[in-house]
Amino acid sequence: MNLRPPADYIEITTNIGCPNNCTYCPQGRLIQAYKKISDVNRMSYELFTKCIDKVPAKTNILFSGLSEAWFNPDCTRMLVYAQNKHKILVYTTMSGMSIEDIRILETLPLEEFHLHLPTDENTENIAIDDDYLQKLTYLNESRIKVTYSFFGLNLKKCLEPFLKGKKVLKRDFHSRAGNIYLSKIFENRRKKGKIDCELLYGKGPVLLPNGDVVLCCMDYGLEYILGNLTRNSWVELFSSQAFLKACRSRTDSSIDSICRRCIQSQDVGLQSRINNTLVPLLMLYMKNPKSLFKAMGKIVRRLVNSDKSCK
Repeated sequence: MNLRPPADYIEITTNIGCPNNCTYCPQGRLIQAYKKISDVNRMSYELFTKCIDKVPAKTNILFSGLSEAWFNPDCTRMLVYAQNKHKILVYTTMSGMSIEDIRILETLPLEEFHLHLPTDENTENIAIDDDYLQKLTYLNESRIKVTYSFFGLNLKKCLEPFLKGKKVLKRDFHSRAGNIYLSKIFENRRKKGKIDCELLYGKGPVLLPNGDVVLCCMDYGLEYILGNLTRNSWVELFSSQAFLKACRSRTDSSIDSICRRCIQSQDVGLQSRINNTLVPLLMLYMKNPKSLFKAMGKIVRRLVNSDKSCK
């Protein structure tokens, strides 16, 4: 089996049990699954450095993972250590972060800083208080190049004056590989036929607080534990039975991998596109036949774009 060398990035989950408790994030499933394997809910600085020392220098480090990274008070210290050898990316809500943390980050050559903003629908438990607004103001005026985004219908109204002139991206909800329920038509469907995904080439595994490494950022149920970086080498993670099983699921539809429940995986071949893209869309628009004609362009784009193999 020809696989790309695992290189692009590894995500860091510094703690388990995110107090932000976003309704579109399956924290309950993660907490229950993690309880079965470990009682180390907060990553220590010592464990982090031990694990990161095994990661190749060309592999980027993404502070994001399955929980808000800065709920761990050692997060900035970890980032400072990692940036000596690696390129650093950040995805954060700023919860748990201080202005002093931002001051330190401002001095570092970050590849990317992505700020997840709260919404008017209150789907996140992010307090918009004086501390938050002070951090947002300082971040906006800093040298950090920030990408702003939110999940949902509307950005929190009170934040608009602080983001005037800023481009804010609106992101769609999805099921996190079937770990949360969103739609009877799309989310209960298991993809059939050949599929592919860049994460099946070792692109974005996730380090957990106890040193375990899971397949990707959609594995909230911890179904694919590739190994543990306190014991295993980096290369061993990608020759593990769990990783090879996930890779086989690209062509073997009898394997019920999370990839077959995930929006990130792409259909490969005409039959897969019909089963996984055309049929669900037709079912959706059959409820309102008048909208079907208007939606034909969207359907064609989905069919074309779904066949982008990651090879």
